[in-house]
Amino acid sequence: MKTATTLLASLMMAAVTTVSSAAPPAAPHVTEVIVLDVGTHMQKLLELSRRMDAIQAKYQATGKARLWRAGWAGAEAGRVIIAVEYTSLRALADSEDKTRGAPEIAALIGELDASGIKILSESLVTEIPR
Repeated sequence: MKTATTLLASLMMAAVTTVSSAAPPAAPHVTEVIVLDVGTHMQKLLELSRRMDAIQAKYQATGKARLWRAGWAGAEAGRVIIAVEYTSLRALADSEDKTRGAPEIAALIGELDASGIKILSESLVTEIPR
């Protein structure tokens, strides 16, 4: 049976070996993470999400949105997490450029604001190549 220290040392050695023998890593993947308090407005969120997907397709934006609902999360149970995945920071910037100023997005954001759905946090995370 391995101790935690031995297991950690094994994982670190595997990571060093993998990095040193592998090809240079690809550009990191980037994910925009939005946490929502949806309350009783799940149907409205799903409608807005489908409309946003259509807008993204119309403008050929490359982000791929996925939605999760927090389950065993204590006080955060029921919150919805939206993750919009991009292949790189450049892909994120390109998508933003394509949709900036789109009137459909402005209207959708106005509906979101009026819906009772609350944005609790927004962040951008970048995958760490290993």
